[in-house]
This record gives sequence, C-alpha cells and structure tokens, in this order.
Amino acid sequence: MHSSEFNLFEKEPMRSLPLLLISILVTGNCLAQGIRGRVTTLSGESLPYATVYVVKIQNGTATNEEGHFEMPLSSGNYDVRFQYLGYTTKTIQASVSSLWQTIDIKLEEEPVDLETIQILDNREDPAYTIMRRAIGKASYHAQQLDAYTATSYIKGSGRLKDLPGLFRKRIEKALEEEGIDTATAFVTESVSEISYTRPNQFKERVISVRTIGEDNNTSPNQFINSSFYQPELAGAISPLSPKAFAYYRFEYLGFFADHGYNINKIKVIPRSDGDKVFGGTIYIVDNIWSIHSLDLSTSIWGIEFNINQVYQPLVEQVWLPVNHIFDVNGSFFGFEFEYRYFANIRDYQITLNPDLPPDIIVIDDKFEKERANEVDQHLKQKKTENSLEALASGKEVSRKQLRKMLREYEKEEIREELAPINDTSEVDIVQVSEYSVDSNAYKRDSSYWEVIRPIPLTDYEVKGYSKMDSLSLVDAERSKEQDTLAMTIGSDGVSISHKKIRNFAIQDILFGGNYGQGPKIRFGWDSPLTNLHFNTVEGYHVALPFFVHNISENLRWRLSPTVHYSFARNRINGSLANTWSKGKPNNTSTLKIEAGRMSFAYNPNAIPPIISDFASLLWERNYLKVYEQTFAKASWNKRLNVKNTLEVEAVIAQRRGLANFTDHSFFDSPKRAYTSNFPINAELGSTDFDTSSLSQLRLEWKTEPWLKYRMRNNQVERIEHSSPVITFGYRGAIDILENSSTFHHLDLQVQHLWRMGARGELSLKINTGTFIRPEGMTIIDLKHFPGNRIFLTGQDPVQSFRLLDYYRFSSQSDYAAIYAHYQFRKLLITRLSKVRRFGWKEAAFVNILESTGAKHYVEIGYGINYIFRIFRVEGVANFLDGKYQGWGIRVGIASNFEGLFN
Repeated sequence: MHSSEFNLFEKEPMRSLPLLLISILVTGNCLAQGIRGRVTTLSGESLPYATVYVVKIQNGTATNEEGHFEMPLSSGNYDVRFQYLGYTTKTIQASVSSLWQTIDIKLEEEPVDLETIQILDNREDPAYTIMRRAIGKASYHAQQLDAYTATSYIKGSGRLKDLPGLFRKRIEKALEEEGIDTATAFVTESVSEISYTRPNQFKERVISVRTIGEDNNTSPNQFINSSFYQPELAGAISPLSPKAFAYYRFEYLGFFADHGYNINKIKVIPRSDGDKVFGGTIYIVDNIWSIHSLDLSTSIWGIEFNINQVYQPLVEQVWLPVNHIFDVNGSFFGFEFEYRYFANIRDYQITLNPDLPPDIIVIDDKFEKERANEVDQHLKQKKTENSLEALASGKEVSRKQLRKMLREYEKEEIREELAPINDTSEVDIVQVSEYSVDSNAYKRDSSYWEVIRPIPLTDYEVKGYSKMDSLSLVDAERSKEQDTLAMTIGSDGVSISHKKIRNFAIQDILFGGNYGQGPKIRFGWDSPLTNLHFNTVEGYHVALPFFVHNISENLRWRLSPTVHYSFARNRINGSLANTWSKGKPNNTSTLKIEAGRMSFAYNPNAIPPIISDFASLLWERNYLKVYEQTFAKASWNKRLNVKNTLEVEAVIAQRRGLANFTDHSFFDSPKRAYTSNFPINAELGSTDFDTSSLSQLRLEWKTEPWLKYRMRNNQVERIEHSSPVITFGYRGAIDILENSSTFHHLDLQVQHLWRMGARGELSLKINTGTFIRPEGMTIIDLKHFPGNRIFLTGQDPVQSFRLLDYYRFSSQSDYAAIYAHYQFRKLLITRLSKVRRFGWKEAAFVNILESTGAKHYVEIGYGINYIFRIFRVEGVANFLDGKYQGWGIRVGIASNFEGLFN
C-alpha cells in the first residue's frame, strides 16, 4: 500500500451510492448462504481476528473476538485460506449450496525450519542479507500499483482502565448517568470506499459510520493507510527504511512455507527502545522480498501501539494488506486507557504500474560484490534514456542501484503528475487527498449493519450495540429539543439558529461577555481579571478591552476601544483601534488604525506580564520596565501568497519616561530592593529620559521560499518545517518632531527546524542586523533580545536566551544572535528505556550574542523536556568574553510543545 494518509484518491468516478447500497442489500438477502464457523488452536482456544480468505474471489473477512466468522458466498466450490500469525496457514475446499456451511478450523503453531542455517562466529546473521534485499526493493513495492480501489471496514472499542483518585467517583457517576459502561466507553465502526492513484493522490468516501464516546486521538488511520515500504509512517522509522540499519538490529528466526513461497521470519530489535522505532517480528517473502505479515510495536509520547498486519497475494508478486489489528495502551495524567481497532480491506481492484518490470532479481552487493558490479556496469552500458527500460532488459540489479533508480523515478513522477495542480494552485503541492462523508452515513440502522458488517458480533458486542442505538435515539431527541429552543420568530417568518442565544449574566462583568446584535454583529468585552497586573510604575493596573465586530466572508471589521487605569498613578489612559480585513486566508489584507495614550514595555520580548507580577509581588524583582506613549499608528498587513507576507507600519509618537511610583510587595525583605525604571545599558550607559519623539516607518517581509503543501478537499495545508522562515525587517525614524530619535535599522532573521529521523530535532535561528546613523536614541529604540532573569520562563525555548539581562545588551550597533537547540532521543538519562517510554526528551542548546556591548556572550545549557508531558527543566551557564559569569535553573513549557499534539 502506498500512502501516508488515511484518505485516498482514484482516477475513475466512484459507483453511485444508491446503486451500491441496493447491490449490498440485494446481495445480503439473496446470499443467505456461505461459510461460517470458528477458528481455534489445537487446544480449543479462540483465535481472534484470524484471516479468512477466499482465493477464487480474492476477498476475505476475519474472525471476531470469540473466533467466529461468517462470509456470504454464492453457490460453488471455493479454496478458503485460514491464516493467523504464528500458526500454520490451512487451506480447505468448501462447497456452498443453498445453505450455510459450518466449518470449524483448528490451526497448529507454525514450525520454523532452521536446519539449513548455521551462523558461525564471524559470519553475518542471514537476516541482514534478507533485509538488505527487502529494503532495496521497498520503493519498488510502494510504486508497484498505478491505482487501486477497495472497501475498508474499521471497528474499534476502548475504555478507561483506571482514573485519578481525585476524579474517579465524579467521572464514573457521569458515565453512569449517560448510560455508558466504563468497560466500553468508546465504540465505533465504519465502512469507507478508498482509492489511490499514483504517485500521491488519495480519496476516501465514508458511506456508513456509527460511534459513541471519544477516541482520544487513538485512531489508527495513520498506520492503517500508511505503508511500511515508506521510510517513515506516523513519524516512526520503518524497518524497511534505507536508514533502518542505523536504528535496528535483525535476527533470523527461520522460515516456513506459505502460498508456495518460503517466508522468512525476522526479529526486529531497536538499537535503543523508545519512541519512533518498532520492535517485533516481520515476515518477508523470499525472492519477491515483499511483506508477508508483521507484528510490530512502537510508542509515541509513552503510549504503546501494537500493529499486526496480514498480507495476501492478489496477483503474482503483488501482496497487499487485508487485515490490520491495532492495540493502543497508555496513560495521561493518571488516566489509564486501552483501545483496540480492527480493519478489514477488501474488494481490491488494482492496476499495475506499467513502468515497472514485473520480475526483478535483487542482488545484495555486500554479499555478492562481484556479481553486483557486473550487473551495474551492464545497466550503465545500456543506451537508453530511461533507466527503468534498461532494468527491464536486464532484470538483475543491485539493491543500491535499484533504490537510486526508483528514487529518481518517484521524484520525476511526482513532478509530472502533480504539475497541473501546482500550476493552477501556485503552490508546491506534494500530496493530494480528499475526504467526504455520505449524507446518510450516520443514519444506518441495525439491519443495514447486519448486512454490510464483514465480521459477526460477539454476544457482548450485540448488547453493547443495542445500548448504543438506544443512546443515539436519546441524543437525537435531545438535539431536537435544543433545536426547538433555538428557534426565533422574525418578521420574515421562522428562522432557525443552532447557536445558543447569549444573554447578559452578572458574572460577565468579571469574566467577560460576547453578545449578538442581529445575525452579523457581535459585541462584548474581555475579562478584566485576565488584564489585571502589577508593576512598580503603575502599581496595580487594569485594562478593559471592549470590542464590536461583524461576521462576514468578504469585508470584516473590528472596533476595539480599551480603557486602562493605573492605581498608583491614579491615571486613566486609553486607545481606540479599528481593523478591516478582506480576502481568503491565503490572500488576506488587513488595515489597522489605532490612536491613544497607553503604557508599553521597553523590551517587547521581555518578561510576560503574568510572570512579572509574580516576580514583583513575591520576590521584589521589577524586571518589567515601562514608558508612556501618546501615539497615532497605521499598519497594513498583506498575505501576498501562501509563501510571502508583507507588513507596513507608520507611527508618530510622543514618549515619556516614567519613574517608579510604588515599592509594594507581598514579602518586603531588607536584602532585596526594586531597581530604577531606567536600566543600565552597555552602549547607552544611563537610559534616563524625560520625553522623546518618534516618526517611524517599519517594513517587514516574511517568506518561506521552499514551503510544501498537501491538498485536502481542494484546500491547501502547510507541511510544517518544510522550508526555513526568512524575515527581512527595516525601521526608519526621521526628524520631524522636536527631540526626535533618528536612525535606520536593518534586520535579518532565518529560522528552521530539521527532523533527524528518530534521532532528534535541530532548531536553528540566526538574527543579524545593523543601525545606520543612530542619533537621539532612547532605550525604547534599541534592538532588544529575548532575555530572562527568573527561574520561571514563558519564552520560546528554541529561540531565547536563558540568563541574559533584558536591557543591558540591547544594541544600537552591529549585532548577531544565534540560537541552536538540539532535542535528543537518547543522550544521558534517556539511555534508560523506562525513561524514554515516559516520553521524556533531553536537549542541549547554545545561544550566542555579539554586539558592541556584548563581547562574545555565550550560554550553554542542558534540559529535560516533556516532564509530565508538558514541562521542561533546564540547567544553563553563561560566559562573557570567555569568562564564566554564573549558572541558573529554568522551568517552563516544553520545547516544540506543539509536537505533543501532532
């Protein structure tokens, strides 16, 4: 299977849904005959989800949890295969007439033959030559099909195994009130039509689905429709990746015969356990070097995934997966859960790729060097423009040469096949997918499911689905009642709104409100509690932001008046902003005009207000320095296209320096004292000023020149970190007003993240710039850097300093800052597999600053990320001009935090 998404495409139009459903129902009624029975071990133990495959029609099903199966068939004679990993495949002949034929099958454990293999002391394990051939041919199997269509059936269930003591009784009571059994809090099943067209176009149409409860992001779709022939799937390194030998050791466990082929059993052993690598067993078809089946496990953020896949030969040398079993187990903040999914893929209609020769003999160039060299030289001598044509004539190729040929072929195919889409969309699209849900998908009743479901229900599931149907009816009635309550009468008759009508409540004064005035106007205010802060200049101060905005797909506007009051200064400030935006998300224009008198921080990248509040009130540290500004500002932001954004801003302002007005603190200590609101700067010296004017123009162009996209339902989606982010900035201040600052400031930033497979992630940001003819500069106008002086940090861990003073090294000269951060999969404590399974990651970072004031400022640090999945703890030391300055501990939100929810 060739895919990295669950959603698949096809070239030909799909059959119409009504004809499909009529066909299914008629077939189900007419074929009240076929085979049914139970698959067990020799001792009578059930074999759940064993594969039952009918060779003649190239279709199959699977047993349920109790080992029972049922498959409708028309009259005739059939060869039926029964297959289960670790057991000998059994093929029987079944004669179907007008009744159901009962077949009970007992499978015996697979005898593995090792008699022809001897591993000598200095001899390589035979698994390695097998895996080199399989890896060399992986891309061939991934591109073996030109297109296919199939039907996918997925069934899943899950439950909470344990709850935190604090919430246990409350959650159990809530589930009981909802009529949900805690043993099966989540149940789902669905049927979809899926299709694929080479090289990267996928489509899925869900024709029926029913579900109760939440899957909590345990859906196996990334694994079901990804392929182990790809280098990675769901972020984990495949054992068939070209890099596999760097991540895995392999052990030969023997072979057995199946479908007339020898099947090699290979143990996959991670060189280091933990996230993003697999461990278990993979079965490789000898000479074809395709997957026969696999039983592999991996972990993501400490959650365990076990994947069991069974393949069948649809045509000669084409093996495709027909059954998948996924088990998910883990815990999150004391919530322990388990989920199981089963997927059956059937009704394959395949078209082979005519460009690929059907028979290729792969030579292990490490095992047979001379023969591999002869074959490669023979291919190079072929006078043909297409390397695959030369391959077709020779049929023998070394695994390295084959991988190189197919890599070039795949790139060219993607470029040619997706060129029409890229030409019209003006973006670089590397994958196209489409997902749709039939309008009747959620309306199927139990009789429909009895016909279309390929696996019989267990007695327990029959009771569970009966309860599910009852709950669905209750939910439907509740929905109707809510819809009725939402009806409003207008002058034009009855208009129906499914949104709750928001009325004023007394608590809105403190917690904020959002109200509607007609269908397109909203108004309200933000909570003053979230805008209540403290600093030594204004004391306690509160902002009251109000808003009025419209709801429109065309021209959108927002009016935002803000009132600000300082208790220490007994002063009221305020501002008024009006914003207009127009266009679609990838081509938006935004114009904002704002004026008023407000207080602002010298360094916008300094300490967040909430952390500043704690530092001042608890530890008497006033790191946040502010000034007052009377201003008028206009800014225009234009999304030129999906890769480029331009922002222009003009501002005229009168700035006023402010002194401390309060020394209030919860814990006054004689050993500590607040510092002046005018900090010392290495280049300016004293930063004290009374008033200063500013007439400034600012330009910023942000570009991602190599950004890649995937298209889903005709909407383009970014592939994050597929391109570096480059930002060009310019600030120019001229002398128009009295006592003005004048300067020209040029700034360049380049930032990117490289994923090093399972080994780690490297984040790098470079920021450099210069000032031309700076005169009359204040601390406000300098280039500021993201510093930190408190053990609690809210700064971006990938692009900020840990011990740097907020203002001391702010610059009006040439400067360069480098932030390098590497997150390891395994370094020190993460060498312990138990630590890795918690999802912890270790990181090392180096931050460098060069400017006139900062001579060779360097920070070197080490951190542990994702403690309790969210936090990070770091230790860091800093140096100035090669001399040690000090060290500190920092606690904050984990690096690359968004990766936790990816």
